[in-house]
Amino acid sequence: MRMILEDMVEDAADSTTLTDRQRKAAMRLGKRASRRIWKQAVASKTLITEPMTVSAASALGAAFVAEVQARADAESAAMFQNLLEHKGALVKAINREAAEVVREHDTNGAVTARTRIRFTELLAAWRVDFATFQEASRVRFAVASQLTACYWEGVLRRRVRRRGRGAVTVGGVPVMEGAGRWDDPDRLLSTLEGSSPILRALDILK
Repeated sequence: MRMILEDMVEDAADSTTLTDRQRKAAMRLGKRASRRIWKQAVASKTLITEPMTVSAASALGAAFVAEVQARADAESAAMFQNLLEHKGALVKAINREAAEVVREHDTNGAVTARTRIRFTELLAAWRVDFATFQEASRVRFAVASQLTACYWEGVLRRRVRRRGRGAVTVGGVPVMEGAGRWDDPDRLLSTLEGSSPILRALDILK
C-alpha cells in the first residue's frame, strides 16, 4: 500500500487539487476495504455519524488513513528541518538581538531604537520564511485530506452505509490532524535550542 500511496501523491506535491487518476485510485482502495471495515464496525458495534479521528478509522481496518496521516506528518517534519537548516544563521541573529533587547532593558530600563529596529526586522524576515514553509505543509495536509475523502467515498459506496434494525453506520470522513508546530512562528522559534530570550524580548517590546 505504501508504494500505491507514493504514486498517488507524487504529482500533488505542489498542488492542493488531486488528479482524476489519484481520486479514482484512492476510491478503489476504499471499495476494496469496505467489506472489512463493515465487518469490523458490526463486530465492535460502532456507530459513527460524526467526523472520525484517524485512530478510529484505523481501528476499523482503514490502514490507508493512517498511512496518509503518517506520510503528511513525515513530510511536514522534513519541511521543518529544512527550514531550520536553511535559516540557521537567521535564527542565531534573532537570538543575539533578543539577548541584546533583554540586556538593554534590564541594564538601562529601555531599549535603543537601533536594537528595537534590528530585532523586529530579523523577526519579520523569520515570519516570512516561516509562512512559506507553513503553506507548503498546509498543502501536504490538504492533499492528505482529499485522498482520505476519496478513499472514504469508496468505502461508503459499498455495503457500509446501511439502515434498519441493528444497523451500523460508518459515516464521517476521517479528519487529518495537522502539524501543531506550524501554529505560531514566534513561539516555535522560542522553543529552539538557545532561543530562550525571544519571548522575553517580545514581551519587552510590546
